Amino acid sequence: MEIFDEVNLYFNQQEAINKEKLRMIRRIIRNKINDSEDKVIRLPAIQVVIKGKGVLYYGAYKNHISIWSFEKLGDDYVLVEYIKDKFPQYKYTKATIQIANEQVITEAFLNEICEFITN
Repeated sequence: MEIFDEVNLYFNQQEAINKEKLRMIRRIIRNKINDSEDKVIRLPAIQVVIKGKGVLYYGAYKNHISIWSFEKLGDDYVLVEYIKDKFPQYKYTKATIQIANEQVITEAFLNEICEFITN
């Protein structure tokens, strides 16, 4: 199965409220990061790959969408530390950003994530 088909299949299996958010995340990442690819991983979630390296992950869960990166500096997950004060409306765990189903994902938020992972 083509990667494009796997990602769309994953999106189509989600609740309507998350389906459009996932498509928006993908669209903005692909528009901002020309050489990015994405694929479905086992969690299940989408892995964003740049130059062969998984740099960002996102997926839909029962009550939220999570976005995360495994990049760390010491004990801190760098993406969460970078973005949590700029967008306090979202929930943050040690390693993930959680956007509740009823929350809006802004383009500014996604643009900031793209800016972070490309620098």
